[in-house]
Amino acid sequence: LTRRTATVRSPVNMLRRCIGCDFSGRDLHGIDLSNISLVGDDFNRANLRGANLSHSTLQGLSLQRADLSHTNLHASKLTGVDLSRSVLDSADLSNASLTGVDLTHASMNGANTSGIQLIGSSLP
Repeated sequence: LTRRTATVRSPVNMLRRCIGCDFSGRDLHGIDLSNISLVGDDFNRANLRGANLSHSTLQGLSLQRADLSHTNLHASKLTGVDLSRSVLDSADLSNASLTGVDLTHASMNGANTSGIQLIGSSLP
């Protein structure tokens, strides 16, 4: 299976259609991806600072060393997501569900974790 590298002309439309795409290192700060379902994509080292991912379903994503500071993940469902060494400072994770999420060495200074559900995951 070969990973496809995404050319980001219209990032929202591309993300909605893409499974297993490579967005590593991309600057996607402030993008509105609310109510989206993402599966198996690579966002390693991506800049998602201030992005809106509220009410989204994220499954099997790799977000190692990604910048998710000030990102809205309110009421999102994350399953099997690798957030190791990512920055989630001041992110809104309220009422989110994290199942099997790797937060090893992630930074979560000032993150809102009220109402968060952790299953097979633990906060750093």
